[in-house]
Amino acid sequence: MKLCYKAFFILVTLLLTPLSGYSNSANIFDSTSVESNVNVLQTDKGMPPNSQVIIPSLNYKDADIRDILKSIALEYQTNIAIDNQINKRITISLFDLRVFDAVKIIAEDNHFDFKHDSLRFTISMKTPIVNKEENNSLCEISVIKDMLNMNLRNVSIEQFVSTLHQKTQKNILISNGVHGNLSGRLSNVTFEKGLTHILNNNGFKLTEVDSFYYIAKIQNDDINNSDNLRIADSKVSISNGKVSLNISKAKLDNILDELSNKLNLQMIKLIVPEEEVTIKCREIDIETAIDYLFRGTEYSYKIENGVYIIGEKKSNKLNLTRLIKLKYLRAEDLVIPANVTADLISSVSKEHNGIVVTGAKEDLLKIIEYIESIDKPVPQVMIEALVIDYNLDNIYQFGLSAGNGDPAAGAKPDKFFPGLDVTVSGSRINKVLKDIGSVNIFGKDHNISKLGNLSDDFYINLKAMEEE
Repeated sequence: MKLCYKAFFILVTLLLTPLSGYSNSANIFDSTSVESNVNVLQTDKGMPPNSQVIIPSLNYKDADIRDILKSIALEYQTNIAIDNQINKRITISLFDLRVFDAVKIIAEDNHFDFKHDSLRFTISMKTPIVNKEENNSLCEISVIKDMLNMNLRNVSIEQFVSTLHQKTQKNILISNGVHGNLSGRLSNVTFEKGLTHILNNNGFKLTEVDSFYYIAKIQNDDINNSDNLRIADSKVSISNGKVSLNISKAKLDNILDELSNKLNLQMIKLIVPEEEVTIKCREIDIETAIDYLFRGTEYSYKIENGVYIIGEKKSNKLNLTRLIKLKYLRAEDLVIPANVTADLISSVSKEHNGIVVTGAKEDLLKIIEYIESIDKPVPQVMIEALVIDYNLDNIYQFGLSAGNGDPAAGAKPDKFFPGLDVTVSGSRINKVLKDIGSVNIFGKDHNISKLGNLSDDFYINLKAMEEE
């Protein structure tokens, strides 16, 4: 019982001590500290969780503002609701700030609406203040000699497309969920160039497939760098499955993406091609187009099950193997310059009279072009000779032959030039004698027809010829 009274006395003494004349430095309870704690408790009330936690440092470069806010929410276990329409990249560096202050700075410095309650932060787009004068939209479009003139002020994308179609009769489609307004003025420009510029300047992009024009919103991936796409200097168009390119200093990666989107190509990039290309060609197939794009670069590709796999040329993953058959030359005798086969593995196939080569596609095309240029028919030389026999002496031939037993002798044709070769049969002689009849010889008539008849197989042959 005595212990209880003693403890009660000590407690009362301690509570009454601040009322005595002691100095402030000897006080057991600091009134300033108590007031600060009370203020903290009052400040935390009505704020999202962990709003007072200090963030030591926050450093981001060219990052999506949504990603920054999401990382703060995850790291410090607080709740942040972000409007889906927010689409901006920022660079920021903050130190020793409360979570509350960091989120507020990020939102307000970038002109977003900042709100909060006891559960969450809310970051949203600010509702624009509508001015009656600015609300009056203007959409003036004219076409003079195939050149486009536009004067736009705060006109909706739907109204713009409708008016443009009426003026140009072009097929223009707006992607699902795309809304917004356009403003700008252009004079005396071509249709595609003018439309591309006015859309790009207002946050839209234009693609063209088989004479159909599609309008969509520019996404973050399209604007990582201000010069990535170079929309004004590049054009990729598709017509009847053929590709036409008119590109000036455009990023190779962006051109490949545009081809993939327009032709619905399946494409895998083992590395992102960073080089810039300039090319102009019309109505070629897709493989030839990609061959041209990669020519002279460090990149290559191969097609596997309909999928375009893109990577560095030196990567063995992209190597192809081809059998190049020869038509006219012998494979084992073929000599190929070292600079053509420097990056290839080759071997001779005698059975197929060809060469088996392995390497990147561009290097394969190089050796194929070389072999086609030399694999030509071998010229055939034909020599015609005329043999002439000379005889320095004259040859004389004369003869008279007669006889029986060669019925065909009289059927042989007579020859009078060069040389004389005449054959007369017995029946022919009989007929001649009969036709002659009587002949006066020395004043006396002689009937030659009565001399007698020769047999039909009788013949007389007379030959006379001179050869020099």
